[in-house]
Amino acid sequence: ALIYTIMIDKYIAHDLFPTPVYQNNIPVTLLNELKQEEYREIIPDRNGYYTKNVYILDKYTELKKTIEQHIHCYVTKHMMIKDIYTWPILNSWVNRHVKGDFAHKHFHCHSLISGIYYLKAPTDGGMPMFHKPDGWSNLLGTIFNFELSGDNGVNKLIYKINVKDGDLILFPSHLFHSVEESKTDEERYSLAFNVWVGGQFGSSDIGQLSV
Repeated sequence: ALIYTIMIDKYIAHDLFPTPVYQNNIPVTLLNELKQEEYREIIPDRNGYYTKNVYILDKYTELKKTIEQHIHCYVTKHMMIKDIYTWPILNSWVNRHVKGDFAHKHFHCHSLISGIYYLKAPTDGGMPMFHKPDGWSNLLGTIFNFELSGDNGVNKLIYKINVKDGDLILFPSHLFHSVEESKTDEERYSLAFNVWVGGQFGSSDIGQLSV
């Protein structure tokens, strides 16, 4: 029998083609105003409530400008996309969750980047969870359910991000996500939005596209 006694404690890991998820913080100043907006219930049941105004950031322009600065950072600094495109926010709304509410697993179509700004994220209010896309194989979770000694962004099938008041999350719109059930009597408020792109793509007449 072969016995391996060499202990490897130093190596180089190349985690290729990761999904870029951005997290930062914007101090909350508009919670009371946004609480006063008119809300409607989300169908199916227990998915909470959302504002009837689905262009809410057009009303709160200073917050919109700040979020746009973070979108610019996300695409130009982290993903190193040249600063020759515009990134318009398509729509935006506030979600309100009470005890027992949650958000089912879903993604946002007709959008490139989606974001969530946490106006009020109470303890046990439900954290955002990101789901590994079906068919996206990195050895783990496709053929075998391996027993793990720890978890990280490489081996998890569902990745939960612990957020606090003021946290902003940006992510590709195709990424499936959900929100845990709220188990607190405190209301949870988050502002969600979708982002598109504008600009000129391609350098030849055949492959050129204007958006």
